[in-house]
Amino acid sequence: MPLFYTYKGFKFYIHSNDHNPPHVHVNKAEHEIRVKYNDLYGAIIIEFEKIRGKFSPAEKSDIEDFVPAP
Repeated sequence: MPLFYTYKGFKFYIHSNDHNPPHVHVNKAEHEIRVKYNDLYGAIIIEFEKIRGKFSPAEKSDIEDFVPAP
């Protein structure tokens, strides 16, 4: 999985031929989540899906600052 950006210690990865819904993988240390964009009733929302470890609310806020809803 190619790294495309590092922000505040978070590493962001995207597969070029990955499955839907559109998403980005984010990890820091032993923690990893998938940030998904879902179209819910015409509004794009961000959903966090835990893969490994746990991010604090402040860390999730930092991630949202980098990957805001379109």
